[in-house]
Parts: sequence; C-alpha cells; structure tokens
Amino acid sequence: MKKLTKILAVIGGIIGILATVLTFVEPSLGWWEVNQQLIVTNSAYLNPYGYNVNGDFAGELFLIGGLLFLASSILVILAAAKGSKGGSILFAFLMIVGLALFCYALYSEDHFESILSGLEWLFGADYNVFFGSVDLGIFGLYTWRLGNGFFVACAGAAISLVGAFLVKRK
Repeated sequence: MKKLTKILAVIGGIIGILATVLTFVEPSLGWWEVNQQLIVTNSAYLNPYGYNVNGDFAGELFLIGGLLFLASSILVILAAAKGSKGGSILFAFLMIVGLALFCYALYSEDHFESILSGLEWLFGADYNVFFGSVDLGIFGLYTWRLGNGFFVACAGAAISLVGAFLVKRK
C-alpha cells in the first residue's frame, strides 16, 4: 500500500517530462499553436522552451518556465520515490508555477501583443493570446490557442499534486 500512494506523483512527473520532451519529436504537442487555413492548413507550434519549429526564440521567460516545469517534474518523481511528502508537494507546486510562467510569457510577449492590438483595431473585437480566431477573407482563417502539450502538462501537474498529498512520510 505504501508504494501505491507514491505512484500518482510519479505518474504525474512522468507525464510532465513527456509533455516537455515530446514537443521535439512531435511538434503538434507544442504548448501554443497557430493555424492558417487557406487552401491547406499551415500550423506553427511553440514548445515549452520558447522555440518554434523553425528555431526562432520567443524569449527568456518561456525558457525559464519550461526548464522549471521539466526540473520540477523530475524532482517530484525523486521526492515521491524517496517518500518525501513536503518535497513532493513543493515540486508539484513548482510544476504549476512553470505553467503559470509560460502563460505569463505568452501574455507579456510584445510581438503577440502588437498583432492582437492590430486585429482589435481592424475588427473592433477583443482578442487574447491564449485562444482565438479571425477570418481575414482571402488571406485565410487564423486560429490560435494553447496547444495540446500544454494541457498534457496541466494534467501531469494536477496528477502530481494529488499524488504528492497522498505520499506517506517515511
């Protein structure tokens, strides 16, 4: 029974690691994406470290948030395996901080903000960086949202947090 209580934190940590590493193998698991639909759909993805498929870098806050999330995912596994309830809880919360830092980096990115303010000026509607769409007529339909990998990472953080509270002290 003692090992069973640790397993949720370990599973959450593994999911967290996969959510950050698999973005290099499968770009559609990125943490943010934008799609342009004209005749065909073109997609661009941003990984948790702030890089897109072309290798363009979005900023240091993305890198810090992604690395914090990855390190916390690894450390929550180690803390749970050692039976450290306090460490497991701390690192599970740090996973959530990494996710929040990624969202803050998206929100505060000047490039995205200038595009959204231009769209707001053109169409008179409110847009946010986390999700939205705009139809630009002959230039296509653009949609953007937090990516699948971000939601996988959220699930990993939530599972780690629940598992961390279940870890029994040694």
